Amino acid sequence: MSSAAKRAKLSAPAASNTKEFNANIEEFMKKLQKNREETAKSILDYKFNKKRLRIISQEQMVPDYCEGIVYWMSRDSRVQDNWAFLFAQKLALKSEVPLHVCFCLIAKYLDASVRQFHFLLKGLEKVAADCKKLNISFHLLEGSGADVLPQWVVDHKIGAVVCDFNPLRTPMGWLEGVKKQLKKEVPLIQPIDWDEAIDSREADKAVGPVEWARPGYDEALKVMKSFIEQRLKIFATKRNNPTEDALSNLSPCVNAFLEEAIIQLVKEGKTHGFLRMYWCKKILEWTPSPEDALQYAIYLNDHYSIDGRDPNGYGWAERAVFGKIRYMNYAGCKRKFDIKAYVARHGGKEHKYVPAK
Repeated sequence: MSSAAKRAKLSAPAASNTKEFNANIEEFMKKLQKNREETAKSILDYKFNKKRLRIISQEQMVPDYCEGIVYWMSRDSRVQDNWAFLFAQKLALKSEVPLHVCFCLIAKYLDASVRQFHFLLKGLEKVAADCKKLNISFHLLEGSGADVLPQWVVDHKIGAVVCDFNPLRTPMGWLEGVKKQLKKEVPLIQPIDWDEAIDSREADKAVGPVEWARPGYDEALKVMKSFIEQRLKIFATKRNNPTEDALSNLSPCVNAFLEEAIIQLVKEGKTHGFLRMYWCKKILEWTPSPEDALQYAIYLNDHYSIDGRDPNGYGWAERAVFGKIRYMNYAGCKRKFDIKAYVARHGGKEHKYVPAK
């Protein structure tokens, strides 16, 4: 096995590259902002593609009593480059009323751990700061959208609610609930104690935050820029090699050496895409039924992966699934990448591989 020094060398970025990257990240962000501003003089002048809009309720007109428009933020937790946010802003300006942003925070979500709640809430803290700069009120509501948003809308005389699209069953249930839910008492948290919001979640606190995935739009831009400048050139040829740093690492912002894949998942909150596929196929191979395999795979992904529970991690149920799962084995991995180097990088133990009979 490689020494500690060699393991560090495998993952440490070059100092010169880091210095150069830090020097021009602000310029990169300024260029993006300039491009946004050049798209239209005002959001009122921007022509939205109406095919990307879906009217959920029967009512399509903003009522006369309207004293505000609310953007119900959920999937797209950012201010910039956010289609629903922009459309809500246009409605508010057109109606000459304030825009509010609401995020409904539940105590427990699927198998999410503190790792995911920390990433979410620290990112929302930055969203709230960005909203304040734009003179837009940000509200953190305690409870699901179905339970707390309808009464909040009534209390604040909101004329329209604009929400994110999320195809997963649980968020779709919240959306249906908002349409049907009766009035209830609304516990509103404001001002917001972000650390208390994290600590009060019903989540596994043993699975804590990870250093590599920092929350917020600005941090996501830094990762994107480093990918474009440093890793994109080798992405096509080396993306399936987990010993190479060739992936975008953007999945949180947009999920015998299996031991090391688990170590990486637990410690870093991610597993290389190629090994994630290999690992899930092995779970299918080792469990009594596909249903059991799916249950285990979803739990491990949702509980430990920083991008767990994300809609992008699920397939679309447009048609029935049939046929066979393509087989993957240890020998195939040996042809793809250096297994010993991968084991050394994540501090695991090399085991003797014994092929199945």
